[in-house]
Amino acid sequence: MTQERALKTRASLLAVAATEFAVHSYAAASISKILDDSACTKGAMYFHFTSKQQLAGAVCDVAAEVYSAIAVRWCPATGMDPLDAITGLVDDAAQAFVAEVAVRAETRLGFEPEFRDRNPLRAWEAAALDLAKRAVESSLLREGFTAEKFVRVLSVSLVGNRLLALSSGLPATIRRDYTESLDMVLAAAGKP
Repeated sequence: MTQERALKTRASLLAVAATEFAVHSYAAASISKILDDSACTKGAMYFHFTSKQQLAGAVCDVAAEVYSAIAVRWCPATGMDPLDAITGLVDDAAQAFVAEVAVRAETRLGFEPEFRDRNPLRAWEAAALDLAKRAVESSLLREGFTAEKFVRVLSVSLVGNRLLALSSGLPATIRRDYTESLDMVLAAAGKP
């Protein structure tokens, strides 16, 4: 297999597998359907991935790359109001959920026992925490509302939005829903 062809085969397998995992979950995802939809042979799949679990893990890695790129874009956002940077971080995550099937798949895979420890959102959450700490240092959050609490409440709310979006067929309202979640957390954490 040539290098270019191998890269195309791997990319095709990842894209189709991400769709399968996003729609059907890990347990219900069918390797046969992934192979049919990607037009890849079983041998080609096993050249790249030794198992369905490794394939799903690679999909999580793609989602982690997306979230890492968002984190790099917004943190460190020196000279920018940290709450404005958090708004950008949240909006980019909403856009990624719509645009990147691996991000949608990661949402579903994250609830599977095999993938609970992977946390593709690690870089995104670290960026949000860094920005929230800057907000605390700048006295932009209510006293007693820690950066950790801010990020924890925001993250849980966004996970809920992603799960609702998956269960309802990816509504076009995800960006609005993310914005509303951020607005509620900001209202709770903001200075009176």
